[in-house]
Amino acid sequence: MEREESVNRNLDEITMDIRWNLQKLSAALSRYSSYEPFAPQHALEIADYPEPASKTDFDPNQPRDDQGQWTDGNNNSNSREEPKPGASQPGNPQGRSKPGNSQKPKPAKDHVTSGQGMDFVKQREQFRRHKYGDEGDKPTIGYGHLLLPDEKFPNGITKEQALRFLAQDIKIAETALQRKVKVDLTQYQFDALTSLVFNIGTDNFEDSTLLRLLNRGEYNKAANEFLVWNKVTKKGIKVTSDGLVKRRKIERTLFLNGKYE
Repeated sequence: MEREESVNRNLDEITMDIRWNLQKLSAALSRYSSYEPFAPQHALEIADYPEPASKTDFDPNQPRDDQGQWTDGNNNSNSREEPKPGASQPGNPQGRSKPGNSQKPKPAKDHVTSGQGMDFVKQREQFRRHKYGDEGDKPTIGYGHLLLPDEKFPNGITKEQALRFLAQDIKIAETALQRKVKVDLTQYQFDALTSLVFNIGTDNFEDSTLLRLLNRGEYNKAANEFLVWNKVTKKGIKVTSDGLVKRRKIERTLFLNGKYE
């Protein structure tokens, strides 16, 4: 009898977890499929929604307040914790300071790209309906999406398709940052890094001096490493790209000062 009750409890927990993850997936799909430029930023990203405080009391029909907390229906929950700033703060003795800003830093694993960050990448890339060669002659389409061998669009793509590719590519960059960056970041720092990784690729980022400096808490030195990534390969030779020089300066400014240009 006890074994049967234990099995039933386990099945209930599994069912609850599945339903919870389906809700998260639905919210994420909605975010990416219905994304609108310059959307208001008050809504939380899906990664910010906590799991129910008590799984034994989980009720999928129970309302949540606008901060993602499970409530009694009266929006009285105030248990959401503030993100904790990182150990390296402005003014520490090694000069490993974060740029001053009212935003509170939080672990990279808790970040996703903001709406402003998405728009920032879009403005750098611009929409192209048909396939074209980027500065390195790599086949590209939409908002800087590198075409895979099985992706062929003889009639071009719509802006809606391009936005879906953009969301997928940004998610790849986000995942690399969430896994590899070990220090706290503000939202604008995360967005600047997303734009960089989107452009240079995850492998280059993971082997970069920028990442090593960042994970040592040397934010200003890491910011200067943005400027290194200003070259493209043409016919086997690396050449400086005026477009990338400009882009890296803008990303560096965003990383340091939070200015979305």
